Amino acid sequence: MNADTSLQADALRLASLGREMVVAAFERKFEDFRVTASDYLTLRDSLKTRLLSQSTVFVDDAYAAEVLQKIIADEGLPSDEVVRKLSSLMGDPVDIDEIDHDELERLGSSLY
Repeated sequence: MNADTSLQADALRLASLGREMVVAAFERKFEDFRVTASDYLTLRDSLKTRLLSQSTVFVDDAYAAEVLQKIIADEGLPSDEVVRKLSSLMGDPVDIDEIDHDELERLGSSLY
């Protein structure tokens, strides 16, 4: 069975974007947070759609496989939890699957 290098690369990129998003939030870099969060959510949704359209997926990297498994199982990734917690601090919980660019703007504005 051949590994899907595109899915693997995107899963690892998603994990990287998640870390970048958390760092931007801690460093209070609103614009970096907003852009990274938008990229993160777009890629996460794209991966989920791609995974749902395939009957089997094989990747060589164990961490990438773990990320993909969490996406398909709707377990959520650590960065999803960060967005949820930030939104709950604002008193208005956000469904990570329904967040949009306006919501990101509101999240970031309330943080900074």
